Amino acid sequence: MIGRRLLVASSVASLLTLVSVAKAAPAPSCNPASMTPSAASIPANFPGFAYTAQAATANDVHLFTLAKVEVPLTLGPVVGGLLKVKPAALTPGTTYELDFSSFCNYGNYPPQGPIVFMATAEAPLPTRLGEVSGTPTVVLEDFGTTKYTITAAYTLDPEMKPWLSVYQLDVALDGNRVSTKASVDATGTSAHVIGTGWCDAVTAASNAHTIQLRATLPFAPTLDTATVTVSFSCPAPNITTPPKEPLQPPPTSASSSSGNAGGGHAGGCAATPSRTGNGATDLTLFAMALGLASFVRRRTAATRRT
Repeated sequence: MIGRRLLVASSVASLLTLVSVAKAAPAPSCNPASMTPSAASIPANFPGFAYTAQAATANDVHLFTLAKVEVPLTLGPVVGGLLKVKPAALTPGTTYELDFSSFCNYGNYPPQGPIVFMATAEAPLPTRLGEVSGTPTVVLEDFGTTKYTITAAYTLDPEMKPWLSVYQLDVALDGNRVSTKASVDATGTSAHVIGTGWCDAVTAASNAHTIQLRATLPFAPTLDTATVTVSFSCPAPNITTPPKEPLQPPPTSASSSSGNAGGGHAGGCAATPSRTGNGATDLTLFAMALGLASFVRRRTAATRRT
């Protein structure tokens, strides 16, 4: 009899544990920390890596040669929301691996892996980007909101060639960067870019728009080509506010032809929401736990009477 009571009590405890687990909130999502540039080759005198983990310490990031010799790093300062990570010295022709913590393994995006790169010869930071080749073309597509696609070609300045692996190239429309796909030819002398975006109230303010190529590298000056003015209409989305109408009472069962198809009540409007998912599971488990507890009390009382 004692063993049976212990078994029932254990079952009650297990069910209560299940209720507690069912109510536990999932871990909040997070964005893994990242590091740039992540190029296969990097000039030995580049300004430094940019780490999105602003409060990271020396325990969170390490640089090794392939022979597992650690290279000292200097962390800081934070500039533009990015923590500067600067190697003490890089030897041209040597391959390195940069390991760093993502601080998040369960976010919407997979963590970035280690950066493996070869240090190339030192070169002066570029001061000129290049110039446009011909006039950029703009194609507009109406999807209710107008999408624009900018296509352009540029001749790159020779100063850019040693740095093309680490600079990010973007199209700038009216001074603002847009989503860009850029490709550089094998000689490193020309670039082809496609920029896309959506028209808004800002672009709708004028039909004269400036287009230029922009090159960015953390902790280095931003480079721009000269602007080219192109005329096109980029209208804002035509969003209207529906007129306000007085609330109408829901139709009665006599006027409904769909019966209970709308959630258990005529007219398609349920009086109370149905309980589904974890809420229903919690109630079921809790009811089972109460039932077992009641059973234990009844059996105990019957045993005492006998």
